Amino acid sequence: MEQIVHRRSVVLQSNQNNIKLSTTMFFHLHSNKQADGEAERARRKQQMAEARRHVTEELVAAMALPEGERLVWNTTVADLMAAAHIAYAQGTVCDDRGRTPTFTELAATVCKRFGRRKPANPWAAVYQAEQRKSAATASFIERYRFMMVERGMDNPLASHFISRP
Repeated sequence: MEQIVHRRSVVLQSNQNNIKLSTTMFFHLHSNKQADGEAERARRKQQMAEARRHVTEELVAAMALPEGERLVWNTTVADLMAAAHIAYAQGTVCDDRGRTPTFTELAATVCKRFGRRKPANPWAAVYQAEQRKSAATASFIERYRFMMVERGMDNPLASHFISRP
């Protein structure tokens, strides 16, 4: 798969207020060629499995923080539901009684923890979020995998999707 990366830095300065803003933007151009053989597909499949495992670990760690510590989910509720569904599908999440919660229970718990309103139909939110196929709006797990693998972030969930006000 070809990938061309363009980097552009933008610096804005204002002499009146001594304001200096520096931003670096990354532009990625992905080719539409098919993956280069079985090795590439196997590598990508392994990366996605690792990303799913990592999302689950980060979400469980965030949920385990003390109740007094307020957390805010920075992106859409659809992304939050996608993260909760990934954790649910891994089958390793347990509630305080040691049982595996249903997806609806997990969705309600996660929404409450991050101060977001639970969608009327969490399953539909997950389905719609997973149907994102365009380059402009990749699915949650694709964006997470990109941050983890391509950008080298250790904890994309904690550093990009969750904040502490």
